Amino acid sequence: MFCFWRTSALAVLLIWGVFVAGFSCVALTVLELTLEIELA
Repeated sequence: MFCFWRTSALAVLLIWGVFVAGFSCVALTVLELTLEIELA
C-alpha cells in the first residue's frame, strides 16, 4: 500500500513537472512573439 502511494505521488509530481514545463515553454513563446510584434 505504501509503495502504491509513493508511486502515485511520483506520477503526480511527474505530470505536474511536464505540465509546468509545457506551460512555461508556451508562456515564453507567447512573450517572445509579443515582443517581436511590438519591436517590428
